[in-house]
Amino acid sequence: MFSMRAGAKNHEIFYSECNIYSGNSEIIKPVVSDEKLPLTGVILPVITPLNADNELDIKALNVLLNKVINAGVHGIFVGGSAGQGPLLIDHVWTSVMDNAIRIIDKRCNLMGGIIEASTPRAKQKIKILESLGYDTMVVT
Repeated sequence: MFSMRAGAKNHEIFYSECNIYSGNSEIIKPVVSDEKLPLTGVILPVITPLNADNELDIKALNVLLNKVINAGVHGIFVGGSAGQGPLLIDHVWTSVMDNAIRIIDKRCNLMGGIIEASTPRAKQKIKILESLGYDTMVVT
């Protein structure tokens, strides 16, 4: 597992022997900017609240995210395995990511989870998160 900052030039990424390489075999270094919050402290993976129809319960997500922010977490990780990320159908996953970034509104770090078995699907989700304004993604 690794995380990457949005804006990488080459999204074809794979994991090999504890190093992360781009499609052109260059080791990917973390991108750090003074404009972004540091990735330190408590980063909490959150569940994805769903209703009886397996659609996102936006009110419950709002309550959950505000509660953990008010409790003092430094970052929130949505769409990971704790949040059922790989099990969500595409429009629900996108709704989670869209609503989370709007609810959190840069009050703490937000990491979007991308758990995919193929590079093309991972690249597609990276583009979605970039378009929503995510700075940090966790790709596995």
